[in-house]
Amino acid sequence: MVRGESEMKRLAATAVLLALLGAATRAAASCKDPNLPVGAQCHKYGEDWDASAGFFSSLGIVGWLSARTLSYPTGFSSMFDGNVESSPLAYHFPASSLASSSLRSYGGETGVAWFPFPYLYLGAAGAYGGGSLSFRSFSSNGLTITPGTGLNVSDTVFGGILGVRLPLGTVSLRADALVGGAWYSIDQYAQSGTSQLTSSGSASALFVEPRVHVDLWLSPFFTLGLFASMPDVSPEATNVGITFAAHTTAFDKRFAAF
Repeated sequence: MVRGESEMKRLAATAVLLALLGAATRAAASCKDPNLPVGAQCHKYGEDWDASAGFFSSLGIVGWLSARTLSYPTGFSSMFDGNVESSPLAYHFPASSLASSSLRSYGGETGVAWFPFPYLYLGAAGAYGGGSLSFRSFSSNGLTITPGTGLNVSDTVFGGILGVRLPLGTVSLRADALVGGAWYSIDQYAQSGTSQLTSSGSASALFVEPRVHVDLWLSPFFTLGLFASMPDVSPEATNVGITFAAHTTAFDKRFAAF
């Protein structure tokens, strides 16, 4: 009798286990999606993000911070305006007077973008950098201009971004363009007679920077990427950077293109 009851219990336990296994198999099969990463099945990552995860998770917003170089060809602005700090003296000089193939600095960029579709994004970004520039002295408006000491270059960029994205699983490829304005300032000395006066030269110009990116998904919501750019499509002004980004929507609405 006892033996019969033990066998019945084992049969019942086996039946329950088989039922649970069958249910799990059917559930897994029902939510298989080739666009989702291994381990992410049934979580509706990508285009099928679960609405129950909340409104914020479906926005398709990404924000980033980048460490980058900022470089421009010397012809990006025809003229610099110079001002002497302690007097009304002013001067002007062409960018070519700096006798440099490019004006380069090092700094950071921050921005935010929106993915209305998995393959297209719109955004805005700002960047700031500083550096050191050495050039031969030159004359302008009766003044002898020489470079300032130490970090004597600063630049600021603001603009809008339009880009496309190709999701390839854990890696994404992107191409975009930052279009806006650039402001450049160079600390200098202006010598008049025997007096050496502190001064600065500044210029602004339209800024167009085509860029290519390679992003690695560290998780469904964070990426680490590298990018290269070429302002004004000038090989003399190639820039590079590394970007860390946070995404409100897993895999920016799409994990893989195919």
